[in-house]
Amino acid sequence: MKKQGMVILTTLTMMAVLAACGKEENTAAAEDNGKITVNIGTITNGYPTAYYDDDGKKTGYDVEVMRRVEEVLSDKYVFQWYDAEQDAIYTGLSSGKYDVALTNAYYTEERAQNYELPENPIGASPAGLVVRKEDAQIKTLEDAAAAGFKAAPHLAGDGNAYQYQKYNEEHPDNLLDYSISDDPSCFTAGIQYVAEGRYDCILYPATYYETLVTDENGSLHQFADQLSFNIYLPIDTYAVVAKGKTELAEDISKVLGQLKEDGTLSELAVQFYGFDPFDTNSSIYSK
Repeated sequence: MKKQGMVILTTLTMMAVLAACGKEENTAAAEDNGKITVNIGTITNGYPTAYYDDDGKKTGYDVEVMRRVEEVLSDKYVFQWYDAEQDAIYTGLSSGKYDVALTNAYYTEERAQNYELPENPIGASPAGLVVRKEDAQIKTLEDAAAAGFKAAPHLAGDGNAYQYQKYNEEHPDNLLDYSISDDPSCFTAGIQYVAEGRYDCILYPATYYETLVTDENGSLHQFADQLSFNIYLPIDTYAVVAKGKTELAEDISKVLGQLKEDGTLSELAVQFYGFDPFDTNSSIYSK
């Protein structure tokens, strides 16, 4: 009887070990009745995409979109939310601390190589061309290239720099004169460079121009009267998924496609942006 009891105990122990190994092989972070935990790193000062409201609730366009994604995928995943600075989020994405980064990220070749980018974007960020007031007739990169304008540089690997590159690839007969910088301050410095005449133009996201230049409390508001800003194109933004998590990226992409199709993304955009950046016929865009 004693020997039989030992056999039964050993068998049960082996079954428990095998079950545990099988669970870990499926996912190291599975819990809540087998659901897969997805750790999402978000910036906290990225109004209107990710921020805390007056009641202390984490919200914003990207955050609420991903909450809708979680609702659709609730049989498979449970999302956990974490706050961090942007650099720390991408470090965590590479180290395995986070599975998804929400940073209002543009497409870049570097991101496409180092992470998984869902085929469907999470949103669209209106962007436009900044020029001096006397050059207000120059409204697009195409106009700037035709006028022989030199664009202020963006940081190497930045999504705005990619837009310069993409433009030249699509317009080989009307190339834009631009350079790439390794100076992390060039994003904000570019506004001053244009105002001072060191460069002729710079492509800029509308939300940042509004915050930094238009707003009376913006750190670059002193240049507002010298500049003209024309919003004319939407740039896709992405939920960036950790490398190797292709199934998660595909699942997120599928739901994002559904949410765009049924109008949810447009509704949330109007709620948080005050307009629909997906509608290229919107009055916010001028050609």
